[in-house]
Amino acid sequence: MGHGLIMEPTFDPPFPIVNAAHDLKLVMGPPDPRTPLGPDEWMKRFATLPLMYQPGDRWQYNTGSLVLGVLVARASGQPLADFLRARIFEPLGMKDTGSRFRRSRAVGCRAAT
Repeated sequence: MGHGLIMEPTFDPPFPIVNAAHDLKLVMGPPDPRTPLGPDEWMKRFATLPLMYQPGDRWQYNTGSLVLGVLVARASGQPLADFLRARIFEPLGMKDTGSRFRRSRAVGCRAAT
């Protein structure tokens, strides 16, 4: 992907591509809150952004995984979180892994320091 999250001192550096994504309500910075758009509308708007680099010239993190998430959800016919839980996390016994953290599961959990 020729467009992606640009890691600078802030999540929203004043670059034209970041401003354009912001104007289209394409949330591409901090993980929450996510975009208010559904996957189809997100892809439609994302497709209007210009490339920052020609394909293969440079890698930009984040956006490729966002597009892949939409494509997996479309192909599977279910939300990405449900697909990941059913096909990856549950079969591997990963009970505390997922798209959302449940406060009820936080009892006894500690953050690594």
